[in-house]
Amino acid sequence: MDYIDKLFKQHPFIYYIGGKYYAFGVNTCTECNGKSVLLESRYKKFEESLKDDLSDEEAWRIFHKLSCEASSAEERTCVMEKEEFAKFSFGEEDMKELKKQIERYINYWQKHNLNQIPKQK
Repeated sequence: MDYIDKLFKQHPFIYYIGGKYYAFGVNTCTECNGKSVLLESRYKKFEESLKDDLSDEEAWRIFHKLSCEASSAEERTCVMEKEEFAKFSFGEEDMKELKKQIERYINYWQKHNLNQIPKQK
């Protein structure tokens, strides 16, 4: 499960699996509890941005808003990610979907150089 190792080495991010939102990443492993009124719209904006030709700056804004949603979803300070992840008991189809979304995250990160903060104009 190399992609699970990658998952918990990445910035926290939102994943949509089986009709639910989850936050996974460094020190983050939780099902989103619905407290955020912006989560769904921010996730949809990210999904739409995958199809659009947008600037790296705009991609950075979209990505980091969703990453902040993921970070704020985790209420604990010290998370044993893999142990918590196992508790979700995702089936084979869910794991395929998660793997696809992890690959999409990595491609988006690389395509838009998200390791660099864009310069303000």
